[in-house]
Amino acid sequence: KLQFLYFIGKMTSWKVHVDDIDMEKEEVEEEVVEVDPLLLLLQKRFEYTSEHKQFEDKDKIQKDILAEIEQHDMAPYYQFLYESFMWPIDEVKMKKMKENNEKKMKELEDKLADAEENYGETEVREIIIEQANYMARIGDRAECLKFNKKALETGKVGLGPKLDLAFQRIRLGFAFNDPTLIQEGIDAAHELLLVEGDWERRNRLKVYEGVYLLSKRQFKKSAELLLEALSAFSSGELVQYKNFILYTTLTAVVTLDRQGLKKKVLSSSEVLQVFPELPNLKKCIHSLYDCKYHEFFDSLSAVCEEMLCHVYTALHVNYFYREMRLLAFKQFLQSYRSVTLQSMAESFCIPIELLDHQLSIFIASGRLSCKVDKVSGSVETAQTNSRSFQYQKFLKEGDILLNRVQRLARVAEK
Repeated sequence: KLQFLYFIGKMTSWKVHVDDIDMEKEEVEEEVVEVDPLLLLLQKRFEYTSEHKQFEDKDKIQKDILAEIEQHDMAPYYQFLYESFMWPIDEVKMKKMKENNEKKMKELEDKLADAEENYGETEVREIIIEQANYMARIGDRAECLKFNKKALETGKVGLGPKLDLAFQRIRLGFAFNDPTLIQEGIDAAHELLLVEGDWERRNRLKVYEGVYLLSKRQFKKSAELLLEALSAFSSGELVQYKNFILYTTLTAVVTLDRQGLKKKVLSSSEVLQVFPELPNLKKCIHSLYDCKYHEFFDSLSAVCEEMLCHVYTALHVNYFYREMRLLAFKQFLQSYRSVTLQSMAESFCIPIELLDHQLSIFIASGRLSCKVDKVSGSVETAQTNSRSFQYQKFLKEGDILLNRVQRLARVAEK
């Protein structure tokens, strides 16, 4: 009997433990942060202007954008789209949205007046931030910035709220393609973090700055920042986690050496967890790292197609394609002093003519240390170390600069 009671007690304890785990799971699920609606609309605007075959149904994209605008009374954003795309404005809907905007702002102004009369500076600032958030939600960039600035000037603002307001300005910069506003927000956040430390927001800033540098094609610095934030991603309001892994991997593969790629990407639990959702990227990187060159170009083309579907990467597809080809050719040629074009073309599963053309471009630009012998149909590699290559490049550029200075001097004398 005692054993039976002990068993029942154990079962009850186990059930309570399971219930606690389920509650913890629910709490974790509730903490998922949605991407800023303005950034989702930025992607939709990109899809509307993109010529990619995946976005051929422009009418559907336009309807999706207009449905979002009408659902959330985004009258200022409606006007912005009219100015951007010359979409016709439905005056009845515009009037209704403006009325709802005015009604909501009147409620917030009354709430603010009550707080100013009955509460302290903290409560007043919270309502001003609420006004700024509402203006951001309806796409009124100018008014959002006005309330953002007003919140910073209201009372003694702590580090956390200051950084959150800086992040809001950065997101506005992304949403309205304003690099000056993005850079101002990033600089302000860096200045604040020099004074005090905030680990969570410091990691968020790395993601914000990393994505911005990616959009500017500064892949090396972008990769450094995104990799540093990999284990503690908390910027769901800027970018989805899957896309964050995509951007991190894209920037890392063209800037890291083999050891760094293996350690920071291919052995990363965060990357491996998402790789099943990115099969083309996984295949491309593994085909390069594992020297499976016959799979490389097909998987690379698939990755480039995927890059064309993202607003932050679409403009850099040609650059990425070129750098990945260069990496693959360098890696292949490291094992040879001489190899036939036929053998190399068969390894990459591409025509000899195409291989010859691509190699010639890299050789002519000084980025590949080898020679193509058309008579024997072979590629002869020049085994030079990176320091020697940089020295030769420095001498060549120095000669060019001196020639230009001499020409300018002759012109000035005349």
